Amino acid sequence: MHEDFPVFEELYADAEQRRLAHESALVEAAGYGEWTRLRETAELAGRVGFRRLGIGHCPDMGREAAAAASFLQEAGLEVLLPCLESGGEPLQQARQFACQQTQMNVVAGMCVGHEAVFVSASRVPVTVLVARDRRFRHNPAAALYTSDSYSRSELFGQTNRAQRQSVGDNSPSRLLQIAEDSSCDPSDPRCRVAEASDFARRRGATHRGLRFCSGLRWAAQIRTRVLRANECRVTSASGKTGSVPRVSLGLPDHQKVR
Repeated sequence: MHEDFPVFEELYADAEQRRLAHESALVEAAGYGEWTRLRETAELAGRVGFRRLGIGHCPDMGREAAAAASFLQEAGLEVLLPCLESGGEPLQQARQFACQQTQMNVVAGMCVGHEAVFVSASRVPVTVLVARDRRFRHNPAAALYTSDSYSRSELFGQTNRAQRQSVGDNSPSRLLQIAEDSSCDPSDPRCRVAEASDFARRRGATHRGLRFCSGLRWAAQIRTRVLRANECRVTSASGKTGSVPRVSLGLPDHQKVR
């Protein structure tokens, strides 16, 4: 940053955001390295008081969405699935959940562009449960593992100035159009990392923000190297940026993750 980091009271002036941050920290402290992401989702929803959840997903991720819905329902939560009769367009899913007054939305597998539209159009907090990657069976990190071998040509050969557009607006309708333009051939899927780069390039984004947890610093380093090799400027921030102590959120010392 070019200026001093905002003080805690400024960052969390909104009471709802502060409560969400507090409960998120408690979930991390209780299940770090032990709970599955699905259980973390259920625990966070229960602690914050989110009883009605919407599960957004692309049509080809129906099995994963149904499995997630079953687990969350067993945890005592009310779960709503989208109506996919009209094709499962993400903007419609977000609007459906808004009409049904969901308190939190969960992504159970969407392509990069559709996920961006869904998050942008949702009126409530959104968490990603499944990062859809048809090439690596929903394990996007596999592309980073193999960035110097198997995935090298796919990750480092992305620069194409002819495809770059001006950034323009970030309206859901524009993002949806870019998502449709960048959708890949189902018979020859790209890895999610390459898909994300293509989506951003078509949007005209040459400056990328990279947010990561401290435990995934190595992955962020590889991702940064890939982006810079494709002529992108990168600004990164880890979960410890700002060094705000957890005690500011009301957590005692024994509930800190070390």
